[in-house]
Amino acid sequence: MAETTLENITAAADGLQMMSETDAPFTPYTWDAATPFSPEALANGQPIQTISLEQFFGNATSVQDWHGEAEKATVSQFQQLVEVLKAELTDIQVYRVGEINIDAYILGKDSAGNVVGLKTQLVET
Repeated sequence: MAETTLENITAAADGLQMMSETDAPFTPYTWDAATPFSPEALANGQPIQTISLEQFFGNATSVQDWHGEAEKATVSQFQQLVEVLKAELTDIQVYRVGEINIDAYILGKDSAGNVVGLKTQLVET
């Protein structure tokens, strides 16, 4: 079941780039089920911040007055991605790991209870 969930999420993210000081793609991510999931284990000693899905995608899912057709299409694709994430996963959280070069994990539980989602990178100086 996790493969189908990850395939659906990956397909929804296809072609999207997370915008920060650099643009980064979204890649599928699966937590190793042999180790119990915890934000601390994910962070591996680095600073970690937990935010909501809405906080993370707020700007990407909001149409602005100055947006042209291309920007509106991108906003629509981000909105679709959020809907797919909500449909496929429960207990969704976004974990920002690190400082300046940040690994962002958008994770939730699939129907089998596995921790899966997407990973991307942000650069914030």
